[in-house]
Amino acid sequence: MSVPTNFGEIFHLVFSKPHAENKNKTYSSYSSVLSTTTFGDSPTLDHYVKEGREYMKDSSFEGAIKAKNSFEKALSIQPDHGEPLLFHAITRFAPLLDVDTNYTPGLPIENLNELMDLYGVDKQGRDITDWLADYKRDDEMNVTVPDTSPLFSEIQNYIQSVWISEIDAALNDLSSINDDFNLFIKKEEISDDCEEDIEIDYGEVLLIKSALQLFKTACYMVISYDMDVNLKEVLDKMYADIINVNIDLLNKYHSLFMLIANGDHIGVDARTAFINAIDLYFESSAFIRSESDDQKSYKR
Repeated sequence: MSVPTNFGEIFHLVFSKPHAENKNKTYSSYSSVLSTTTFGDSPTLDHYVKEGREYMKDSSFEGAIKAKNSFEKALSIQPDHGEPLLFHAITRFAPLLDVDTNYTPGLPIENLNELMDLYGVDKQGRDITDWLADYKRDDEMNVTVPDTSPLFSEIQNYIQSVWISEIDAALNDLSSINDDFNLFIKKEEISDDCEEDIEIDYGEVLLIKSALQLFKTACYMVISYDMDVNLKEVLDKMYADIINVNIDLLNKYHSLFMLIANGDHIGVDARTAFINAIDLYFESSAFIRSESDDQKSYKR
C-alpha cells in the first residue's frame, strides 16, 4: 500500500463518498478545470480559497504551508465560512511537520527541525514522505546522541506548547462549521486515476474532530509521566552490556514512569479528550447514517 504524498490523496483516503446530489443541502464545489466557487459578493474570498486549493495539489509541505496562508487570508475576510475553516484546520499542521523551518537555538524546543538537530539526526534525508535520515552512529554502528541532547521533559513541553495548542486551534476551526456544511472535492484535485468527486459534509467534519481528540488524548498520555533520563549514558551502558535496570534507572531516577507534578490534572484532560473522541465518533456515525444521499464507498 502506497503512502499518500499530497493532500488530494489524503482526502481520498479519509472521505469516501461519491458525488450524489441532495436537494436539501447547499453545495460548494471547486475545480480549476470545471467550475469555480463564488461566495456572495466577495471575489477576494473566492480568490484565496481557490488559490489555497491549488496549492493543496502540491505534494510538498511548502505547498501545504502556502495553502494554509491562503485560507487564513480567506478567513480574515469571512471568519465563519465553512470551506476555508475546514481546509485551514487540516493545513495548519503542515508547518509543524516541516523539517526545514528556522529556529532560535536554545530551549524551549520550537519545532521538529530543532528537535532533530538536538538529537543529532542527519540533516540529509529529512523527508516525511521518504525518510532517509539516520542518527549519528559510532564505529560499531550504534546510535549515539550528543552530550547536550535534552531531557524528555523538554520534548513534553514542546508537545504541550506546540502540538496540543495546534490541535485545540484546529478543533476551534472545525467547531465553527455549521451542520448544513457540504463540499465537493473534484476528482481532478485528487489524482489522475480518481473516478468520482468526493463529498465532504458535516459527518466528516465530526469524524475529523474525533480523530483530533484521539490524537490529543495520546499527546496528554505522553506528557503526563516522568521519563527524564540521561539518554547518552543509558545508551552507552546498553551497548557495553553493563546496564542494570535497578541501579542505573529505578534507583537513580526515583520518579521514572511516575506521574509528573500535575500529571493527575493532565490525566483528567486526557480522559476528557478520549470521551470527546468517542462521543464525536458516534455523533458522526449517526449523522452519516441519517443522510439520504448516496453513501456508497468510493471506487478507484
